[in-house]
Amino acid sequence: MNRSLAFLAVAVVITAISIAVLLAAQRPTPEDTNAVAINVTSRQWNYTPSEIRVKEGQTVILHLKSIDVPHGFAIEEYRVNVFLPPGETVDVKFIANQVGEFQYFCNVFCGTGHPNHKGKLIVEK
Repeated sequence: MNRSLAFLAVAVVITAISIAVLLAAQRPTPEDTNAVAINVTSRQWNYTPSEIRVKEGQTVILHLKSIDVPHGFAIEEYRVNVFLPPGETVDVKFIANQVGEFQYFCNVFCGTGHPNHKGKLIVEK
């Protein structure tokens, strides 16, 4: 009888700890409560919007979608580098921790206008 009570007590403790860990993981972190979500559409040979403004320290969530052919999206300074299959949305998340202007660009050859397929991320104080 004592053995089954000990087993039950251990199981209850493990379950309680697991639930506490899961609940803590679901709480928004400080940067998430300051997050900004932006939809970005890619098409030959531009991004909409072509300029994105955020505040320093904000968590930036980009919902990226190509509407015609395969494209890419890169911001070198933030180590963002993703492939955008046509018709699918790809989410990118980063913290805008550097003030300045940063170019984002298509890093997958998408036709003759490819060199001009870019935009600007502006991070303000």
